[in-house]
Amino acid sequence: DSANYSFTRSKVAPTASQFTFTPPSNLTYDGQQKSVTVRPKSDIEGMGSNITVNYFLEDTLITGFPVNAGTYTVKINIDEGDFYSSIANLTDDNWKFTIEPAPITLDIQITSYSGTYDGAPHAAIYSVTGCPEGYTIKYSTDGKTWTDKCPTVKSVEDATNTSVYVQISKKNYTTLTLGPQKASISPKDI
Repeated sequence: DSANYSFTRSKVAPTASQFTFTPPSNLTYDGQQKSVTVRPKSDIEGMGSNITVNYFLEDTLITGFPVNAGTYTVKINIDEGDFYSSIANLTDDNWKFTIEPAPITLDIQITSYSGTYDGAPHAAIYSVTGCPEGYTIKYSTDGKTWTDKCPTVKSVEDATNTSVYVQISKKNYTTLTLGPQKASISPKDI
């Protein structure tokens, strides 16, 4: 209003470029919650003071903070402020972070079958110990095709020609592949 030397400022929608995004510092799975900080830049005034940060995994809103390995997208909801209107699900292509799987660092022991020929089939791998709780084991003879069932050997020749790889996996951990392992079957005395 030029007669009163006053003006009215209309509220505008906030944009992602008006915020500073700080991802978590530790991005390897450790069972702990990860959180980000999203704050208006220091030169922005009149922004709503209540900012709610939401985390999405594969476009699905999660409850609470991220813990598990995966790539998360951050979206914020902002209440109305003096100069800015409220907005929901504001995000930016850079408001992402990935929690990497942790390595399996336990002392895993693989024991191959060892025995004297008896004509019966035997699992090439006798035991796998030292695995983390909740693990999954798969087996392969070529390191490419995996199965839940351990290959068997029946003869001296089978044991000599059958190499077995062991794959140990668990959610939030890098899959560990060990091998090749070979069973040992000794000839039977006549």
